[in-house]
Amino acid sequence: MSKKVLLLVWMAALCIHQQLLAQKKNSFWSAVSNSAWQRSEMTDNQPVFVPQAHKTFRLAEDALRQSLMTAPAAKNVAIKNSPFIISIPNAKGETERFKIVESPVMSAALAAKYPQLKSYAGQGIDDPSATIRFDITPKGFHAMILSGTRKAIYINPADKSKGLYVVFDRDTLAEHTTAFTCAVKKGATAQKQNTVTGKNADDNILRTYRFAVTVGGQFSQLCLNGTETTDAEKKLSVLSTLVTDLTRINGIFERDFNVHLNYVDNEDTIIFLDSKSDPFDDNTATGYDNGKWNIQCKKTLDKYIGNSNYDCGHLLMGMNTGGNAGCIGCVCDSATKGTAVTGYNQVAGDPFVVDFWAHEIGHQFGATHTFDYEDEGTGAQVEPGSGSTIMGYAGTTGATDVQPNSDDYFHAVSIQQVTDYIKSIDGQPGPVLQRTNNHTPTADAAADYVIPAATPFILTGNAADMDAADVLSYTWEQMDALTKGYNEYPKPTSTAGPVFRSFAYSSSKSRTFPVIDTILSGKTKWKWEALPAVSRDLHFRFTVRDNHAGGGSNNSDDMKVTVDSTAGPFVVTGLDSATSWKGNSQVAITWNVANTTNVRIKCSSVSIQLSTDGGYTFPITLAANTPNDGSETVLVPNQAISKGRIRVKAANNIFFDISNADLSVTPIVIPIAWLSFSANKSPGGVLLQWTTANETNSSFAVERSSDSIHYTTIGTVAAGNQLYSFEDVMPVAGVNYYRIRQVDDNNNSHYSSIAAIDISNVLAVAVYPNPVRNVVNIRLNQNAVHAAIVLTDAAGRIVYTTTAALVTAGEVIQVPAARLAAGVYIIKVKWDKGSFTQQLLVN
Repeated sequence: MSKKVLLLVWMAALCIHQQLLAQKKNSFWSAVSNSAWQRSEMTDNQPVFVPQAHKTFRLAEDALRQSLMTAPAAKNVAIKNSPFIISIPNAKGETERFKIVESPVMSAALAAKYPQLKSYAGQGIDDPSATIRFDITPKGFHAMILSGTRKAIYINPADKSKGLYVVFDRDTLAEHTTAFTCAVKKGATAQKQNTVTGKNADDNILRTYRFAVTVGGQFSQLCLNGTETTDAEKKLSVLSTLVTDLTRINGIFERDFNVHLNYVDNEDTIIFLDSKSDPFDDNTATGYDNGKWNIQCKKTLDKYIGNSNYDCGHLLMGMNTGGNAGCIGCVCDSATKGTAVTGYNQVAGDPFVVDFWAHEIGHQFGATHTFDYEDEGTGAQVEPGSGSTIMGYAGTTGATDVQPNSDDYFHAVSIQQVTDYIKSIDGQPGPVLQRTNNHTPTADAAADYVIPAATPFILTGNAADMDAADVLSYTWEQMDALTKGYNEYPKPTSTAGPVFRSFAYSSSKSRTFPVIDTILSGKTKWKWEALPAVSRDLHFRFTVRDNHAGGGSNNSDDMKVTVDSTAGPFVVTGLDSATSWKGNSQVAITWNVANTTNVRIKCSSVSIQLSTDGGYTFPITLAANTPNDGSETVLVPNQAISKGRIRVKAANNIFFDISNADLSVTPIVIPIAWLSFSANKSPGGVLLQWTTANETNSSFAVERSSDSIHYTTIGTVAAGNQLYSFEDVMPVAGVNYYRIRQVDDNNNSHYSSIAAIDISNVLAVAVYPNPVRNVVNIRLNQNAVHAAIVLTDAAGRIVYTTTAALVTAGEVIQVPAARLAAGVYIIKVKWDKGSFTQQLLVN
């Protein structure tokens, strides 16, 4: 091998060693006190988006940037196979590991022109359901962690000059409502009508679109910090903000749609720095309200980029005007693909990215509004009030706001609209299609059910994924759209439209309707969920996400719940106030059957369950498959319970009810009943056996005495049966006295009678157990010199032999038997003072 090759190998090995060493030491991040910076020092100039609760870390940015230079490119290495691993802090102040690849949000030409701007994607190792999207630019490090088991986590610069970063959970941001409105109303229709070619991102094709985003002067000024002196520096600063925002957009779009967006080659030519000279009207009345910006956006993109050089176009304005995509489902449509506008006076942070910009881009990809506080007639208004998903209006509708901000996911109906649209335009000029080698999870929403009115229920789905590393997350969402008028709040009397809000994806395959806290308060409705009191159908979709970084896949299945108003409400009765029970007592549980045995619901039996944590879980079954006749006497468990609740649940259906108040159980102490106790010789020594009744034990202590006065504990046996045994393998020569000491849960003791056995004629050798399955024990009861053990099969063939120069009385020699064929064997023991032979049965 040449010296040059050896040098290259050595340098490569050194780089790998240094990288692994840095990772091992986790040298990039170090926790510091939150007092290390002030809110007024927030680097991104976004004090409105500062979290109320957070952790602060110091980042060795230069070292991280240097290390990231060795991260493989997404086009060359799948994220799951990446050898590059780094640790990232989370909102608990801990660090967790991710496999990382470089995943640009710019075209190759633009990325080459701006090497300071880097974007990365990763898959969690400690939390395999987590995906990370982060960028590192002249403005620092920004990250978004999405997980199937928790809320989104964000990392933003706190004081970049000190290397300080704030790490926080999305829920800890101050509530941020705004008058932002979207001008895409019910008059807008998709360029192509949905044909429902597919309602999920289930074809494992990553579609990458060329994204042209022109920026008005006011937006650009919001991106600057005052240190930029040249136009080139200013454009770099604006582009840094755009990279951060699109990096986060891609994290959501890749997971929910398997869609990726890249800025076009000449993106920097459509960044305008001065509102007085940019091509966009400064008058919002004519620019936004009259749709002039939409027209000006399209003209600008076609002029500077060229109509054939982008697939999706957008204008960002730095005024809090609202958004107007100008169309629905217009990506790759030459006439309308560049007409979208988003106007907002904050240019970075989750509210801008998730609530507003992702919303307008969602329209361009075919999604309509999901709220139902006003009628748009789209057939997709499946969320009550403002809605809470990205295509809703969370935080903008006042009294009908479900919550202050949108959650970071698209509703199942939006996934259907977008994936249906983008599949329908495959084959046309536009996106680059790339197979991900991922596999689509399965989804099973289970059977349809008929339930009684005004009665809680639980939906549970099933799912699987042939990619063992993928950790699935789930949503259950109602799919009944508003048909006419408007629906400010869910009503029990509604015969159409949504009555249950959407909740974010989680690791649970089940969802309780309404939320469990509503049920535990004795109610059937709250502001955003209402159990129907009338006959109607409820349609639900069970969506399964595989959280596969770099191009996720999802699947779904639908089911129907039919509410029968001739039955219900099904209610647990008699436990509406605090109740106390004694352990081991018998109590009557009653409930209102409410015609649930009728021919439609056919609930013939129920299960009665007891909670010990106030109604959140039900680990104790008091009666299973008991007749649904309204009453059942059950035995109360003899254990201390302070927050008990009773649930009566249909045995062959999904409905149930929970008692309305906590109950308590006081255990009673019951003396143990000793039914029998015996001591008998065994091949291994002395076998003790006993049976009990009425036990509230935690354990049994076995005690032995040689004089019936002084006892020593020789072993313990855990409680849990009524029939017990213990073998004393080292009894003393002569009379052995035994007793059992029972220890209850309160550490009180109760003794058995005394059993005595005379083993004066103790065999010189004890062989046990016999029969044997795994290991046979051979105990010599006297000192021995030159002991030899030989095991032969029935034909006289030696199958095992061992020797010992010196054996002390009571010493046990173990002979392996696990590999022996079942049958009869002969075991022979010889030593200086004698010999011993015995048959051994191997099972």
